[in-house]
Amino acid sequence: MNTIAERFVLRNLNNAAYSIIARRHLASKKHVRCIQQIHDPRETATQLRNQALSLQSGFNIGSTLVKYIVSPLVCFVIGYSGGLYFAKYEAANLTYEVDSAVSNMQLETEVSNLPIVKELRGNARFEESRPQLELPRDIQDRVILAGPLAGPGKLNIPPIFWLNRADKEIAVLVHIGNKLNGHTGIVHGGLLAILMDEVLTRCAFLGLPNKVGVTANLNIDYRQPVPNDGFLLIRAKLDNVDGRKAWVKGWAESVPTKGTPTRFVEGEVLVVEPKWAKLLPQVVKDIESVTE
Repeated sequence: MNTIAERFVLRNLNNAAYSIIARRHLASKKHVRCIQQIHDPRETATQLRNQALSLQSGFNIGSTLVKYIVSPLVCFVIGYSGGLYFAKYEAANLTYEVDSAVSNMQLETEVSNLPIVKELRGNARFEESRPQLELPRDIQDRVILAGPLAGPGKLNIPPIFWLNRADKEIAVLVHIGNKLNGHTGIVHGGLLAILMDEVLTRCAFLGLPNKVGVTANLNIDYRQPVPNDGFLLIRAKLDNVDGRKAWVKGWAESVPTKGTPTRFVEGEVLVVEPKWAKLLPQVVKDIESVTE
């Protein structure tokens, strides 16, 4: 598993377990340190789940009893014991979060074994990145691919981008879960339009003078339904540039382990660079000077 993917999986597992313990502000440094040093989520998921549930239930019960019993130790012992009994009522949410983190790790392993991924990673002309993970956390929540559409059952792992600056082309791998359907088992066409717009527009930036633009026109042809709960590869290539205008063609296809990919969607986008785009570097500098 590559470093970026490992950080993503461990962060999800850490959040799942740590939030249960620490959100009451009663976790000891020992517990926090233990969770932050996880190396294999699969071996520790059950232990963390049981520990976190017992602790949270114990804290809840103990914080109630402290109003009537003087000794905090007695409160905690009673609360912890009660927590072992009542933990099953809170198991569903934490189990879901931890299992999702473990599932993400398994998906990342699958990614590394896909033939197309090996091909792209073996091609020196392509630069690999995950732009959504490079955004500040508060901004991630407001970016459509990193916030509203990200998470278990949706875009299960952050999209992986491969950028070929020399040939002005891009490839993006996503894994679509079972919560973004139109019809049962079929990915919603609107989601496919969003993905095509995101990828083709980013490709257009490669040909624009100031590397930024907005979608002026997007045409989509749906060739075949896209089944959910699987990988999808979106590819795009710059077709033409005329001043502040750039045209890009692309498609979305299946990611088979053997055989020829199935092309599901084809599209073309016209991206226009705003006239004020050349002023952006100076605007950014001005903002930074004010906030320093």
